[in-house]
Amino acid sequence: MSSLRVLTIGNNPNVLLYTWRFQLAKSVQVYHVSEAVTAGAPITVESEAYGKDTFTLGKHFKSVDELLKQEGTTVIDLVILSSSSLQEISSLAAKLNPVLNLNTKIFVESSGFVHLEPFVKMSIDFAQLKVFSILTDYDFRQVGENHYRQFNSTPATIYIGESGVKSTNQGIKYPKDIVSLLTTFQALFSKLFPKDQIDLCNLSYTDFLSQQWKLALPSICFDPLLVLLEESNPSNFNQQILAKPLISGLVTEIITVTKTMGGRLATGFDNESDLLSQWLKTNRETPKMVYHFIHKTAPLDVDMLLLQPILLADDYGI
Repeated sequence: MSSLRVLTIGNNPNVLLYTWRFQLAKSVQVYHVSEAVTAGAPITVESEAYGKDTFTLGKHFKSVDELLKQEGTTVIDLVILSSSSLQEISSLAAKLNPVLNLNTKIFVESSGFVHLEPFVKMSIDFAQLKVFSILTDYDFRQVGENHYRQFNSTPATIYIGESGVKSTNQGIKYPKDIVSLLTTFQALFSKLFPKDQIDLCNLSYTDFLSQQWKLALPSICFDPLLVLLEESNPSNFNQQILAKPLISGLVTEIITVTKTMGGRLATGFDNESDLLSQWLKTNRETPKMVYHFIHKTAPLDVDMLLLQPILLADDYGI
């Protein structure tokens, strides 16, 4: 049986998490593109469920151009793609065309981000090619050169699906071909992450979009404000005189965008005080974005985090 060819792209620590699990699997050939990893050097990962591991990647490249130069037009079966900017995600997708065919599946790393699939779809040559999103509540951080560690100890969930908005997806549930594909990928990721949950969000465009917003809301509204106010400890947030009006304004706007797009927020995530208390409960120490800002390890992805909600708001006249 021929091996599954998997290409993982980007400096986002979550991409390294997926890469690590894929390279452990039999019958999988992993190609990895990242500037964050030193080529040929061992990579150390530490996770709550799977312990500590050190591995090296046989096919690691600094850029997609380098991959194409060395591997030619080897067709890739599965791509997991991340980027630090909306412009880059489109240009990366365009560069991938030589290694794609109609059967290739693309997953956009979207933990903390919303509705990024259109930026990929507009840049690939195959209109029918399936583009999904993957997101997780893993708090997985780059702590040093070629060194990554999980910071939260709760059982993690990985969500896979396709976000849909009111105007384009009248039906709430996915069509049968998407259901079949996602069920297959759920089985695959369950083998890669046997101790974690793989959630398809009820096979619903609306539920998946709602889950994206649930993870993104605190990342958009609170984490960047800590950087702006030069505060690394979330519990000191409410002592900042500027924080309250900024939080109120941001949360109100973002919840408005969420609901206008057709997203539904669960109780505890649909108002400012509950959202803030949930965030403080899960961020007793320095949050991920602030940690990477202080330690200058992983990218902050400010463009994806903040520009995309602004563009979405503009799309919906908010």
